Amino acid sequence: IGFDIFFPQITDEKIDREFIETIRKSRKVVLPVFSPTRLTERKGIFYLADKIRSSAPEFKDAAISQGHINTLVDNDQVIRRVPAFIRTKDTVYPHLSLEMVRIYRGEEGFDNIYPGKKKSSIFRNDGSIYVRIMPPEAIEKYFITFEDILAGRYPPGHFNKKLVIIGQTMVGAKNADLIPTPLGTQFGVIFQASGLYNALSGNYIHRLKPSIIASGIVATG
Repeated sequence: IGFDIFFPQITDEKIDREFIETIRKSRKVVLPVFSPTRLTERKGIFYLADKIRSSAPEFKDAAISQGHINTLVDNDQVIRRVPAFIRTKDTVYPHLSLEMVRIYRGEEGFDNIYPGKKKSSIFRNDGSIYVRIMPPEAIEKYFITFEDILAGRYPPGHFNKKLVIIGQTMVGAKNADLIPTPLGTQFGVIFQASGLYNALSGNYIHRLKPSIIASGIVATG
């Protein structure tokens, strides 16, 4: 269970403590971290962050892990990529989708979570991953509202052995961000859901090396 929502403080002692204990007992929750400044510096494949925002310590300690939800803006100010990893001081955070799939498959690291695919073909030399963005009609098949959950419209066990990402899609909501993508403006959690689908299926956009592209242009000419 991955969250695209932060819990920066305890606001209701009784409710929040029950929620934290539920997170702790589940051993299934991955909480987000976020660099508030644009990621421009890099060391190898790791993007460097001066500071990280995350949930309150009580929530972090209860979660099984954390993953970042940062994105990378291209020159045209459109978001197509995410950093595979960001690093701050001595801590490395994989992207939320990578961390969820790693835990889901019981892997210790990231080398084996893409059967039959070379890691180098997914992680670019600059440490970023192109996200194959799911069209709205495809996302709608997987989209479930909190109202339907609370109303009991799904049977017990419906989410067993499934990956779930939770976020907000209300304009103006504190944790609901809107970002520009090649398929138009989308809520951040919808973009993260596309990243999760990519990580689970291995269905990424694979960029050819510049030398191959140049050779193809010359051959075509």
